Amino acid sequence: MLYSTSLSLSVFSAYMIKLEFLRPLFLLLAFGFLGYGYFKLFVKSKICCEKDKLKLMFNRIFLILATIFVVYIIIMDYKPLNAQTKLIKVEQNNGYPISVGGISCADCIEHIKNELMKLEEVKDVHYDAKNSVFYVVIKEGFKFDEKRIKFAIERIGYKYKGLVK
Repeated sequence: MLYSTSLSLSVFSAYMIKLEFLRPLFLLLAFGFLGYGYFKLFVKSKICCEKDKLKLMFNRIFLILATIFVVYIIIMDYKPLNAQTKLIKVEQNNGYPISVGGISCADCIEHIKNELMKLEEVKDVHYDAKNSVFYVVIKEGFKFDEKRIKFAIERIGYKYKGLVK
């Protein structure tokens, strides 16, 4: 019985690992395994001694908690994992895409962003990790000065690769 409950939780939780398109199937499997657990525990269980009663009580509590957990996950607000990428793409259309070499971690990205934000003509800087591109948004009334951008990036030890087309 404990196996069917554990299997139910693991199968249902697997959708969180970018398998959201299979969520309905995981729901059916989770409730199927929970139903099998209830059937084995409440219909087919045989109690013969005190030790078995304790085991049966533990299994019932675990099964009820697993059911509550699965129902809670169903009720909680479901959002697709890729919802944020659309928002980022809209923001990036307003900037100049530049490529920078020598980035090895998130701190490098923040270091470059902070250095670019120090320039008076820069309004905002976004980083697209998927394409490894910085998007530099210039303030109104200023022009994009590639030499100043290049100097700011190379001054802190990174390689400016130029505008991305």
